[in-house]
Amino acid sequence: MDELTEMRRQMAVMKENLDKSQIVSKKLLLKVMKGKATTLNRVVFWECLALPPLFLVILGFCYIFDSTYWVAWIFLLLASADTLADFKTIRIGSRKMSEYTLLELKQFIIKQKKLRRVQAVVSSVMVILWLMWAYYEWFHLGNLLDLNESAFKWIFAFIVGASVIVAIIIVIVIMKKLDNINDQMVADIDEYGD
Repeated sequence: MDELTEMRRQMAVMKENLDKSQIVSKKLLLKVMKGKATTLNRVVFWECLALPPLFLVILGFCYIFDSTYWVAWIFLLLASADTLADFKTIRIGSRKMSEYTLLELKQFIIKQKKLRRVQAVVSSVMVILWLMWAYYEWFHLGNLLDLNESAFKWIFAFIVGASVIVAIIIVIVIMKKLDNINDQMVADIDEYGD
Protein backbone atom coordinates (compact mmCIF):
# COMPACT_ATOMS: atom_id res chain seq x y z
CA MET A 1 0.00 0.00 0.00
CA ASP A 2 2.89 2.36 0.77
CA GLU A 3 4.25 1.86 -2.73
CA LEU A 4 0.91 2.89 -4.24
CA THR A 5 0.79 6.03 -2.08
CA GLU A 6 4.37 6.89 -2.98
CA MET A 7 3.61 6.39 -6.67
CA ARG A 8 0.60 8.74 -6.43
CA ARG A 9 2.72 11.34 -4.65
CA GLN A 10 5.41 11.13 -7.35
CA MET A 11 2.77 11.44 -10.08
CA ALA A 12 1.33 14.54 -8.39
CA VAL A 13 4.83 16.07 -8.15
CA MET A 14 5.52 15.27 -11.82
CA LYS A 15 2.18 16.80 -12.86
CA GLU A 16 2.91 19.93 -10.81
CA ASN A 17 6.38 20.23 -12.37
CA LEU A 18 4.91 19.76 -15.85
CA ASP A 19 2.30 22.49 -15.21
CA LYS A 20 5.03 24.86 -13.97
CA SER A 21 7.14 24.04 -17.02
CA GLN A 22 4.23 24.78 -19.36
CA ILE A 23 3.55 28.11 -17.61
CA VAL A 24 7.23 29.08 -17.94
CA SER A 25 7.25 28.00 -21.61
CA LYS A 26 4.11 30.01 -22.33
CA LYS A 27 5.58 33.09 -20.61
CA LEU A 28 8.76 32.76 -22.67
CA LEU A 29 6.73 32.33 -25.85
CA LEU A 30 4.66 35.44 -25.09
CA LYS A 31 7.85 37.41 -24.33
CA VAL A 32 9.32 36.45 -27.71
CA MET A 33 6.05 37.24 -29.47
CA LYS A 34 5.79 40.63 -27.74
CA GLY A 35 9.22 41.45 -29.16
CA LYS A 36 8.00 40.56 -32.64
CA ALA A 37 4.81 42.56 -32.09
CA THR A 38 6.94 45.56 -31.10
CA THR A 39 8.56 45.44 -34.55
CA LEU A 40 5.11 45.47 -36.16
CA ASN A 41 3.97 48.33 -33.96
CA ARG A 42 7.06 50.39 -34.86
CA VAL A 43 6.10 50.22 -38.54
CA VAL A 44 2.78 51.90 -37.75
CA PHE A 45 4.52 54.45 -35.49
CA TRP A 46 6.99 55.49 -38.22
CA GLU A 47 4.19 55.63 -40.75
CA CYS A 48 2.31 58.09 -38.50
CA LEU A 49 5.50 60.11 -38.06
CA ALA A 50 6.18 60.29 -41.82
CA LEU A 51 2.69 61.44 -42.78
CA PRO A 52 2.92 65.17 -41.86
CA PRO A 53 6.25 65.80 -43.68
CA LEU A 54 4.99 64.03 -46.80
CA PHE A 55 1.85 66.14 -46.70
CA LEU A 56 3.96 69.31 -46.47
CA VAL A 57 6.11 68.22 -49.44
CA ILE A 58 3.02 67.61 -51.58
CA LEU A 59 1.54 70.91 -50.40
CA GLY A 60 4.81 72.53 -51.55
CA PHE A 61 4.47 70.95 -55.00
CA CYS A 62 0.94 72.33 -55.24
CA TYR A 63 2.28 75.79 -54.42
CA ILE A 64 5.22 75.54 -56.84
CA PHE A 65 3.03 74.39 -59.73
CA ASP A 66 0.17 76.72 -58.85
CA SER A 67 -2.28 73.83 -58.83
CA THR A 68 -5.21 73.03 -56.63
CA TYR A 69 -4.41 72.29 -53.01
CA TRP A 70 -6.98 69.51 -53.10
CA VAL A 71 -4.20 67.24 -54.37
CA ALA A 72 -2.46 67.57 -51.00
CA TRP A 73 -5.65 67.33 -48.95
CA ILE A 74 -6.84 64.21 -50.78
CA PHE A 75 -3.37 62.69 -50.23
CA LEU A 76 -3.69 63.42 -46.52
CA LEU A 77 -7.16 61.87 -46.43
CA LEU A 78 -6.11 58.71 -48.28
CA ALA A 79 -2.85 58.30 -46.35
CA SER A 80 -4.65 58.84 -43.03
CA ALA A 81 -7.24 56.20 -43.95
CA ASP A 82 -4.46 53.78 -44.89
CA THR A 83 -2.63 54.48 -41.64
CA LEU A 84 -5.80 53.92 -39.62
CA ALA A 85 -6.29 50.63 -41.46
CA ASP A 86 -2.72 49.68 -40.51
CA PHE A 87 -3.72 49.90 -36.86
CA LYS A 88 -6.02 46.96 -37.59
CA THR A 89 -3.91 45.04 -40.14
CA ILE A 90 -0.40 45.44 -38.72
CA ARG A 91 -0.43 46.52 -35.09
CA ILE A 92 -0.82 43.98 -32.29
CA GLY A 93 -1.67 45.66 -29.01
CA SER A 94 -0.20 44.46 -25.74
CA ARG A 95 -3.73 43.85 -24.41
CA LYS A 96 -4.32 41.26 -27.13
CA MET A 97 -1.03 39.58 -26.34
CA SER A 98 -1.93 39.18 -22.68
CA GLU A 99 -5.70 38.57 -22.87
CA TYR A 100 -6.04 36.34 -25.94
CA THR A 101 -5.50 32.61 -25.73
CA LEU A 102 -2.81 31.31 -28.08
CA LEU A 103 -5.47 29.97 -30.45
CA GLU A 104 -7.28 33.34 -30.52
CA LEU A 105 -3.97 35.13 -31.07
CA LYS A 106 -3.13 32.78 -33.95
CA GLN A 107 -6.53 33.38 -35.56
CA PHE A 108 -6.12 37.14 -35.10
CA ILE A 109 -2.68 37.11 -36.77
CA ILE A 110 -3.94 35.04 -39.73
CA LYS A 111 -6.93 37.36 -40.15
CA GLN A 112 -4.62 40.39 -39.97
CA LYS A 113 -2.48 39.01 -42.77
CA LYS A 114 -5.53 38.43 -45.02
CA LEU A 115 -6.89 41.93 -44.32
CA ARG A 116 -3.46 43.40 -45.10
CA ARG A 117 -3.59 41.82 -48.58
CA VAL A 118 -6.99 43.41 -49.26
CA GLN A 119 -5.74 46.73 -47.92
CA ALA A 120 -2.66 46.56 -50.17
CA VAL A 121 -4.81 46.10 -53.28
CA VAL A 122 -7.22 48.92 -52.37
CA SER A 123 -4.36 51.26 -51.38
CA SER A 124 -2.47 50.53 -54.60
CA VAL A 125 -5.48 51.44 -56.73
CA MET A 126 -6.02 54.65 -54.76
CA VAL A 127 -2.33 55.61 -55.03
CA ILE A 128 -2.31 55.07 -58.79
CA LEU A 129 -5.44 57.16 -59.27
CA TRP A 130 -4.11 59.89 -56.98
CA LEU A 131 -0.73 59.95 -58.80
CA MET A 132 -2.43 60.32 -62.19
CA TRP A 133 -4.53 63.19 -60.86
CA ALA A 134 -1.53 64.87 -59.18
CA TYR A 135 0.54 64.60 -62.35
CA TYR A 136 -2.28 66.12 -64.39
CA GLU A 137 -2.78 68.96 -61.90
CA TRP A 138 0.91 69.78 -61.70
CA PHE A 139 1.62 69.54 -65.43
CA HIS A 140 -1.58 70.55 -67.17
CA LEU A 141 -1.20 72.92 -70.10
CA GLY A 142 -1.49 76.15 -68.10
CA ASN A 143 1.31 75.15 -65.75
CA LEU A 144 3.54 74.09 -68.64
CA LEU A 145 3.11 77.47 -70.31
CA ASP A 146 3.99 79.18 -67.02
CA LEU A 147 7.10 77.06 -66.63
CA ASN A 148 7.98 77.55 -70.28
CA GLU A 149 10.43 74.66 -70.01
CA SER A 150 9.26 71.22 -71.04
CA ALA A 151 12.70 69.79 -70.10
CA PHE A 152 11.91 70.63 -66.48
CA LYS A 153 8.68 68.68 -66.82
CA TRP A 154 10.52 65.58 -67.97
CA ILE A 155 13.22 65.87 -65.31
CA PHE A 156 10.60 66.27 -62.63
CA ALA A 157 8.55 63.40 -64.09
CA PHE A 158 11.66 61.20 -64.02
CA ILE A 159 12.37 62.12 -60.39
CA VAL A 160 8.75 61.46 -59.38
CA GLY A 161 8.71 58.18 -61.35
CA ALA A 162 11.98 57.02 -59.79
CA SER A 163 10.67 57.96 -56.35
CA VAL A 164 7.48 55.99 -56.95
CA ILE A 165 9.48 52.92 -58.05
CA VAL A 166 11.73 53.16 -54.99
CA ALA A 167 8.65 53.60 -52.77
CA ILE A 168 7.01 50.53 -54.32
CA ILE A 169 10.14 48.44 -53.70
CA ILE A 170 10.32 49.65 -50.09
CA VAL A 171 6.63 48.85 -49.53
CA ILE A 172 7.07 45.35 -50.99
CA VAL A 173 10.11 44.69 -48.76
CA ILE A 174 8.22 45.93 -45.69
CA MET A 175 5.16 43.84 -46.57
CA LYS A 176 7.33 40.71 -46.94
CA LYS A 177 8.97 41.42 -43.58
CA LEU A 178 5.56 41.89 -41.92
CA ASP A 179 4.33 38.63 -43.46
CA ASN A 180 7.48 36.82 -42.28
CA ILE A 181 6.98 38.10 -38.73
CA ASN A 182 3.35 36.98 -38.77
CA ASP A 183 4.36 33.57 -40.16
CA GLN A 184 7.02 33.18 -37.43
CA MET A 185 4.48 34.06 -34.75
CA VAL A 186 2.00 31.49 -36.09
CA ALA A 187 4.79 28.88 -36.31
CA ASP A 188 5.81 29.62 -32.71
CA ILE A 189 2.24 29.14 -31.54
CA ASP A 190 1.94 25.90 -33.52
CA GLU A 191 5.23 24.64 -32.12
CA TYR A 192 4.16 25.44 -28.57
CA GLY A 193 0.89 23.61 -29.12
CA ASP A 194 2.66 20.42 -30.29
